[in-house]
Amino acid sequence: MNRAGHIPFKHPEIRLNHYDKRRPEQYCSQATYLMRAGLQSRILLPSDSGYNACEKSYFSNTAKLKLACIIRPTFNSQVSTALRALVATNEKFAIRSGVYTLLIGLNNIHGGVTIDLSLLNSVRFDSASETHGRVVAGGREGETGVAGLLLREGNTWMTARNGFACDNVVAFEGVLADGLIVTANRNTHADLFRALKGGSNNFRIVVGFTMSTIRPPPLVFAQHCIAAGGNALGLEHNTSDGILLQRNTMLKTLDQKELTYPRVKACIRAVDEYTATIDGGLLEWLYLNYADEYQDVLRSYSAENVEFMRAVSRKCDPQ
Repeated sequence: MNRAGHIPFKHPEIRLNHYDKRRPEQYCSQATYLMRAGLQSRILLPSDSGYNACEKSYFSNTAKLKLACIIRPTFNSQVSTALRALVATNEKFAIRSGVYTLLIGLNNIHGGVTIDLSLLNSVRFDSASETHGRVVAGGREGETGVAGLLLREGNTWMTARNGFACDNVVAFEGVLADGLIVTANRNTHADLFRALKGGSNNFRIVVGFTMSTIRPPPLVFAQHCIAAGGNALGLEHNTSDGILLQRNTMLKTLDQKELTYPRVKACIRAVDEYTATIDGGLLEWLYLNYADEYQDVLRSYSAENVEFMRAVSRKCDPQ
């Protein structure tokens, strides 16, 4: 974050309310500065239970560092206030969004302040300019954070068709080093707009994204099966596409199979049991090239298709 543009920052007295059970000596200097800025209710100290929950929520253990404190703004204006307070006092800070990173220091900081943006999670759909049944470019798994994905290229399931996720952003709303909240797009702050698309969080704290929507792909597998004249797989019976899951284990010696094989089967069974609890979550179809010997692949093709294949087999080889 560029800290060249310092602005005058006044330090009002701290006024604690009777709900705050923390003793004054528990506050670090960074927390004191943030409290003076009126952000007392948004601060988490190491003595707070919420602090430990935030620390444990990091995807990677390497990113779990000991912070002076955490601030969790709920409005863009609170991000601006916090940034002004930290810049004016020359305090070090980090910014975290979806906490889905493996590297130390990208979204956390030892002994400093982490600005946790996870509570800035509202979504607004412009129905006047877009129709429903649309999606935006997102990560390829559910734990991927929005900001990290959109500020660092962002590889999606539809990258080949719609470009990287960052190419689907039409405007960034963010807080500059002096606390000013600005919007960057192709016409306003165009240089910043371009730099943010892949330049990560080195220019400002991004607190909002405006994205173009895209039409989700159709039922590709089923439609291709029908358009190509049909096949023996039975996919035409599916009312939605699914996720193709493969679970395997690499072994150095054959005797290790006794230990690993039951665990792999248990994992697949657990996935089946969980998805069966979701309406339409479990698709019975199995992919032959990934299937194990205990799995009845042909049965997953539907009884109709199994009988069809038997009829063809009898026709080709009556004996």
